[in-house]
Amino acid sequence: MAERALVVTELTKSYGEKLALDGLSVSLEDGAACALVGPNGAGKTTLISILLGLIAGDSGRATIFGDEAGSIAARKHIGYLPDVPSFPGWMRADEVLHLSRRLSGGDDVVDPLLEAVGLAGNRRPVRMFSRGMKQRLGLAQALVSSPRLLILDEPTSALDPAGQRLFHDLVRSLRGRATVLYSTHSLGEAEQVCDSAIIVNAGRLVRQSSMDNLIREGQGLFLDVSGPVDRLVDLLGRVPWVSALDRSGATRQTLSLRVADLETAQRELPGLIASSGVVLHSLNPRGLADIFLDLTGDSR
Repeated sequence: MAERALVVTELTKSYGEKLALDGLSVSLEDGAACALVGPNGAGKTTLISILLGLIAGDSGRATIFGDEAGSIAARKHIGYLPDVPSFPGWMRADEVLHLSRRLSGGDDVVDPLLEAVGLAGNRRPVRMFSRGMKQRLGLAQALVSSPRLLILDEPTSALDPAGQRLFHDLVRSLRGRATVLYSTHSLGEAEQVCDSAIIVNAGRLVRQSSMDNLIREGQGLFLDVSGPVDRLVDLLGRVPWVSALDRSGATRQTLSLRVADLETAQRELPGLIASSGVVLHSLNPRGLADIFLDLTGDSR
């Protein structure tokens, strides 16, 4: 059985009357790449702050490779990239990493990291860096001590598409060599990097699952139709591959189908539409964003 990199048990944290974490329990195996996903105010930042030892929980427990979160032993396991990394403006990228190496007690070898994040040979001071360049330097700094747990907090918010691709490729290359906790608002981005997801809302665990299972459970279609919609709804209610159906709209309606067998749905649906007599205006697959909204109960 794989070693547990992270174990969070009944963790609670409040700020006055605001309950940020409400008995949260999750765990990660060593080598996993897991997305931490939730809407604003879900508790993601509070959880990360507790794991880093920046704040303490009110009750419950969190351990990192068996060491109490916040302890010196636990901090030695962690590399961290905040959403807005900051560095002394007068230093160069290589100087930032040399200093970080010395502080972490590692070997003073930084060239491969600078190459990996696209900053090799850059001799300009950090104050002249764009925000995206600082984010890439932040990733290099987070990796400088060869951490066992890499915590990334909204890491691509300032990156252009090329920078995002470089970043995703680099994080994917860490699979199996480090445990990655990737905080993001986007399940779509998480799918590109992670093999599992922890979805939180209002400080509670909504779902912890592999990406494959999330996609399979939430697969479905959106139909924009008009005409005898009741007839089509009746037909769809009789087929075994429809697991849930919601409808909205007036004269022109949107049908949201969740299906147990997407291949069968795609094969049989055109015939059902034709026999019902409805007019089909558009047909689109349900995406990860729709799954996220379903799980968090967010209708925005």
